[in-house]
Amino acid sequence: FRTMTGLSDKESLAFFYLFAGLYFFVKAIKEKEIKKSMIFASIAGILTSLMNLVWGGGQFLTYIIVLFSFEELFFNRFKRKDYLSFSSWFFFYAAFILIGFKDFFYFIYLLLDPGVVIAIAIIVTGITSFLIRKNNLLTTKISLNNNIPLSLSLIIIFFLIAFTSALIIKGWNYILAKLNFILSLFLNPIGSSRLTLTVAENMSPFFRPDWLGSFGWVFFLMFMFGSILLFFKALSSIKFKFRLLLTIIYSIFIF
Repeated sequence: FRTMTGLSDKESLAFFYLFAGLYFFVKAIKEKEIKKSMIFASIAGILTSLMNLVWGGGQFLTYIIVLFSFEELFFNRFKRKDYLSFSSWFFFYAAFILIGFKDFFYFIYLLLDPGVVIAIAIIVTGITSFLIRKNNLLTTKISLNNNIPLSLSLIIIFFLIAFTSALIIKGWNYILAKLNFILSLFLNPIGSSRLTLTVAENMSPFFRPDWLGSFGWVFFLMFMFGSILLFFKALSSIKFKFRLLLTIIYSIFIF
């Protein structure tokens, strides 16, 4: 038991949902039949919602799936099957969150989460892209003479509309507050409150005493260069110059 009142840790159950959710989401990606892919994605959505209901760290699974899907959309690798599967995942995720909390206001608050906003953007972009391609509407103009993929063009348009709407409805103070919040997440990913900083599991790993003290320079540099090489290999489907530029940016970011 974790406390004197008899409350046990929830991580054991949460990690079961984490790996099970990842398993079924990967199954949905690998499956070629649309119906089976949607079924696997729906199961992954249910498991994702259960992880969020059980443990506050459930957003780890949510953001992994959402950001992976956004990356696939960004590089124009999202197909019709992927859109339908992702939509199934999001529908069951949102539905079971609403059922579990039984609080519509919390559900609205959840919809304002950045990960959920990106998920909605992916679905809206997928539907719009499908309709444009099906009816051959303005494809050349929207994709800027094929220099920018259609899906990326739609993402830019979606976020410009969202930014303009937020600016009109909420004003600059709201946007600046959100930007400061995002910046604080980058600078203090563990958190800054007493509750998060005093929990043993949340101890921030410091570079010299923790990383170098535990692994040493050789292992640390091998790990970093291996990460850079893996990133470079993962972008093998795009042009070399663009891949090299992204790899340099990634290298600067991690160092």
